[in-house]
Amino acid sequence: MTRPRTTSLTPSRGFTLVEVMVSAAILAIVLAVMFSALSTSMSLWRNTDNKIVADREARAIELLLARDLANVVMPPGTNFWPRIITNRVGRENVYYLKFLTATPAGAQPATGGNTGDICYVEYVILPSTTNGPGREVRRLFWPSSKTYADVLSRGTLPGPQTADQFESLGLNLLPTNTMAARGLGELVNEANNTNFVLLGSDLLPFAGTPGSNNYPVAIEVNFAVADPTTLANTNLINRSTYVLRNAGLYSFRIPLPKPPSAP
Repeated sequence: MTRPRTTSLTPSRGFTLVEVMVSAAILAIVLAVMFSALSTSMSLWRNTDNKIVADREARAIELLLARDLANVVMPPGTNFWPRIITNRVGRENVYYLKFLTATPAGAQPATGGNTGDICYVEYVILPSTTNGPGREVRRLFWPSSKTYADVLSRGTLPGPQTADQFESLGLNLLPTNTMAARGLGELVNEANNTNFVLLGSDLLPFAGTPGSNNYPVAIEVNFAVADPTTLANTNLINRSTYVLRNAGLYSFRIPLPKPPSAP
């Protein structure tokens, strides 16, 4: 006769306080590493996205400028030739590019009626009101009716208009008076540090009295663009030896038609 087997139920051994603390420490380290990697990835994604947005805006203004400048009107009289004006606001320069362009009547605003294809266009680069030391581009367009009344009938291009009359194109430009921008290789005219440059027949900045033998043959536009986060960092912008990240350079040249009076 065999005795029935008995089993003793002994409680399983639990975790000690030391083991729990070690496990918690390891888990904390793993989470910290994962959070750091995630934070770095998010930062890279954010910087890349900001650069893409800034470059997209820069490309849009480049195409708009090229379209307007491709139809520049160069009449016999020099009063209506493209002109660049520089004004100073505080320590910053404001650059105006003023010219007449041929815009088909169907592409002009319907208000006020159209009297032809000749329209007045003005671009301005001025200190930004929202992005710290950055700059922005604005555009003014007058349809042919207003151009005839306020430009052609008066015989001269108008003076600078107030900023609220311009359409903001939203570009985040680097300030042209910082070494950081030039350190990137920004293609500005070093003589007067401008973004708009009229070039003569020798492809040097146009100077002197315009006439039949002395007239601009091209307009060169140069600017560097960065994302708003970079522009908002004043200390970063003003560091003369620091090459700015997320910045793009844009430089293009549009030939001007020869005026009828030119030989």
